[in-house]
Amino acid sequence: MSDLKNVVIVGLGTLYSLPSLRLTMRTDPIVPPRSCRVIALTEFDYGFWPISSLRSSVVPGWEDKSSISVAGLFPKGSRHIVLSGTKALRLDLSSVTVDIPHPEHNLGTEISFDYAVIATGATYAWPMRPAPGAKKLEDIVNAFKGLQADIAAAESVLVVGGGATGVEYAGEVKEHFPNKQVTLVVSSAALFDGPGFNPKLGRSLQSQLEALGVKIKFNTRLDIGATSTGPIKSRAFSFADGSSVEADYVFLATGIKPNSGIVAGLGPDSIDASGAIKVLPTLQLVAESTSHIFAIGDVTDRPQAATAGNHIPIVTANIVALIKGSTVLKEHKVPGGPLILITIGSQGGAAQLFGFFLGGWFAWLLKSRTLMISMFVANYPALK
Repeated sequence: MSDLKNVVIVGLGTLYSLPSLRLTMRTDPIVPPRSCRVIALTEFDYGFWPISSLRSSVVPGWEDKSSISVAGLFPKGSRHIVLSGTKALRLDLSSVTVDIPHPEHNLGTEISFDYAVIATGATYAWPMRPAPGAKKLEDIVNAFKGLQADIAAAESVLVVGGGATGVEYAGEVKEHFPNKQVTLVVSSAALFDGPGFNPKLGRSLQSQLEALGVKIKFNTRLDIGATSTGPIKSRAFSFADGSSVEADYVFLATGIKPNSGIVAGLGPDSIDASGAIKVLPTLQLVAESTSHIFAIGDVTDRPQAATAGNHIPIVTANIVALIKGSTVLKEHKVPGGPLILITIGSQGGAAQLFGFFLGGWFAWLLKSRTLMISMFVANYPALK
């Protein structure tokens, strides 16, 4: 297979970067069908679907909906391979160093590539990303069952953070456990009141949460010390206005950090002050020497980088173009305003697309009912 162009994907991502890359290359009519080989590196033996992970952490029966075996990515005998249980340690200009060899594929701990895609994402609190130490499919399913048991035993839940994760989690808990006390702590004066957001979005979400019985504390920052997500000994949390709430379960929905350490060896100019990988509009790394290395999703410094789905067709098209010898590459166009779709349980939610507000019916139709599980499963065709 020395004649193949190796395309190494580091991280596999949590959504569908690898299947989309594979399918785009496979169906492109100009690229010879055996011109490239995808080698995907992932520490896990499963793919993870964060869109449904909050419900999986609350509702029994959903514990196995947010993960699926990566064995289903490629059919048996495919030239494309997934190296599961494999951690990428270092990325150089022409190779990636991993922690274990794969003699079954004639690969050692240094894997050469012609093109690379960094899809390592960002660190979010569990359960928006896999639980620490949950490397196997059965581990993540059991971890979700553990969260379900913990939240079922709780009497009062404190959710810290009024972004998408905090709002959706509060809605999931209150819909499934209407008698539990749920308090959402928001540092701003309103939900989604930042630049570019339609005021109707935050007002609608607030109204729906309050209709379920969620208590919202605005303009509030809470120092929880070393407390992390999970059950705690019941205690009172005091707010600046003199009020307080008793809670025996805390959910932290604050703070993300790009997982960009893999590119440290490419030079300090590869990463910005926030830790994100700096990329061109073509999603290539900025240095001329790294024009064959791409990054997608929220590990990058692109505005609204969390919408990795918008990056995937651009990267796949550009790698195909480079393989064909073309210098004309596609560019990622930043949307004119925030694109966001928030659920409130299985029945409600709200969305904003290109500045336009869309209410609960739209959220229910596209996301709230099923959390797009069928889209997730469709990316693993070998399991069918």
